[in-house]
Amino acid sequence: MLITTKDNIKTLLKITSTDEDAILVAIAAAVSKEVERYIDRHVEQSQRTAYFDVEEGQEVFCVAGYPISAIASIHNDTDRDWGTGTEVDSDNYTYVRESGQIVIDKIGLLTGFQVLKIVYTGGMSDTQANLQSAFPDLEMAARIQGAHYFKKKDRLGIGAESVAGSSITVDNRLEMLPEVKTVLDQYKRYAIR
Repeated sequence: MLITTKDNIKTLLKITSTDEDAILVAIAAAVSKEVERYIDRHVEQSQRTAYFDVEEGQEVFCVAGYPISAIASIHNDTDRDWGTGTEVDSDNYTYVRESGQIVIDKIGLLTGFQVLKIVYTGGMSDTQANLQSAFPDLEMAARIQGAHYFKKKDRLGIGAESVAGSSITVDNRLEMLPEVKTVLDQYKRYAIR
């Protein structure tokens, strides 16, 4: 799901023509993915399946799509067949909707690699418009980052230039603006996994 849109970036840049629409669509998509990767959580609300390693005594597991809307099932199976006999009864766990934490504390879990399967619905919003309404600062941060990339579009990929027989190396990596990171840090997932 897009966090910001071509039209939102155009509004910020005061662009009224459609001449740059193709690049702005690509920038909106790239920035949205970059923001989601940076905050390390799923923005779009949908049903997902997450697999976890389980260590001895571990009770808390954090999903990447939150707030959590619902948990469909949790299975604990060292064979990873996920049959009905491996389902964790809902009386044995609770979850913290806003943080994405699932606490399985009324039973001991089987330990091992990827032996816990959680099917849940979660994420920040179901549509871009609802995301923008609920998290306007997040959308604006993505919009600002997109406008920044657009302004640098003609200089991207230049590694070195020759000027009057001399070579100048230019670092044109696309990096997140510090003011954008400040906003995104509020939404970053710092959870136990």
